[in-house]
Amino acid sequence: MSAFTTGKALRLLLMGGVVVRCSERGIEAIVQGDTREWQLYRERGGWRCTCPSRRRCSHIEAVERVTGR
Repeated sequence: MSAFTTGKALRLLLMGGVVVRCSERGIEAIVQGDTREWQLYRERGGWRCTCPSRRRCSHIEAVERVTGR
């Protein structure tokens, strides 16, 4: 994980931009990014984000810091 991604994840958390909820579909999250909201959901093997990043993004790192997963 890059220092940039970790810094951005911490900023998202400090700004209150992470909401995690449980539904009948499982654990889901909404992260308010710099330009829009991103949807995250748990799959076998970890979190998936709707953002265009092909790597592990700051949205996933922020949600993992909240959920411990």
